[in-house]
Amino acid sequence: MSNPLNGGTLVGRVSQDIKEFPNNDGSKVLLTTLAVDDNFVSGTGDDRKAQTQFIPVRIFLAKTVTGRGAWDRVHTGDLIAIETRIACQPYQKDGQTVFPSPTIEVDGFPQFLEPKSVTDARQARKAVEAPAAPAVAETPEQTIARLQAEIAASGAPATNYDNTSPFPTA
Repeated sequence: MSNPLNGGTLVGRVSQDIKEFPNNDGSKVLLTTLAVDDNFVSGTGDDRKAQTQFIPVRIFLAKTVTGRGAWDRVHTGDLIAIETRIACQPYQKDGQTVFPSPTIEVDGFPQFLEPKSVTDARQARKAVEAPAAPAVAETPEQTIARLQAEIAASGAPATNYDNTSPFPTA
């Protein structure tokens, strides 16, 4: 149960794969980012839309948890809700108290807001759509040529770029 004096709920999509870091005592820290839309829109005319905030979150797992527990089912793109709290643990360094930047820590487990069939279908599509790794590493020039060919094949409008600079020409 979260502390009502220091707690909140985030609802959003997981925007990056979970990174796992083991601790010396056998517990684990998981890091990921949640893409959360603002509850208001900004802009004018056709450009009015809600902005997305990318919120980094930290999850602690006890050493008694097998694997990642419920977090094993969480993948990039999944819509979840999590209970959070703000943490800032000061520490001593060279006789001075250091106050690090606050972090957002997850209390408990994710609540899945989509059916498992939807998340499984998304994972299956990603597996099929994943581009095959090139057998031989490309040079930067080959990568640029390949990407330009892909853009041309997609029917995207032509850009005013030259082949030597990442910045538009005048």
